Amino acid sequence: MKNLFLTSIFLLSALLSLNAQTFEGEITYKITYSDLPAEAEMYKAMLPTKSVIVMKNERTMTEQKSMGIINIKVISNTKTKKTVMLMDMMGKRIMMEDEMDSDEIKKSVFEVVKKSETKIIAGYKCNKAILKDKDGNEVTYWYTKSLPGYKGKSIPNVNIEGFPMEFETKQETMGMKMTVTTVDKKEISNSIFEIPSDYEIMTKEEMQKMFKGMGGM
Repeated sequence: MKNLFLTSIFLLSALLSLNAQTFEGEITYKITYSDLPAEAEMYKAMLPTKSVIVMKNERTMTEQKSMGIINIKVISNTKTKKTVMLMDMMGKRIMMEDEMDSDEIKKSVFEVVKKSETKIIAGYKCNKAILKDKDGNEVTYWYTKSLPGYKGKSIPNVNIEGFPMEFETKQETMGMKMTVTTVDKKEISNSIFEIPSDYEIMTKEEMQKMFKGMGGM
């Protein structure tokens, strides 16, 4: 199954550059999948089912866990424009560093069509939008203006004021839906954002080669 697991990693790290300057606390997403091909079933347990985002001032930490097999953390700092992905997988500890490209983050491949529908997600009133790209692909996107805005380097990067409380997108190999289940405003320790020193540093290209060597996931 071509790059399914690797695709999910970089797709789920979309929420790594949040503007957390007006929010301190923890937000939890539930992740569900659809339209997985038959050959994907053996990898289903490796796909994350929960994503936790911790925010404090300019710093954000996003964490996803997959049935004890793999643990991924993405730590970002909008002031330094630095992002670090930490991956613990079957005893292997890998770190990938990146820089936020502010011009890239401002760009969006989506046309935004705002809808009149509203619904409550995790206690927050949300508005609906449909995101369309030039190829006709659509993302159903629910957002609230009661939480800080979001700019990402991956799907969905849109110019909408507010926080994405739910979005559903289709990829070539699968569909994915992320829905906020809890929003916990609380004091966050600075230690959450510390970068450990005992990880092997890899480039994005090296990481892609590693996963291809593990069976083309």
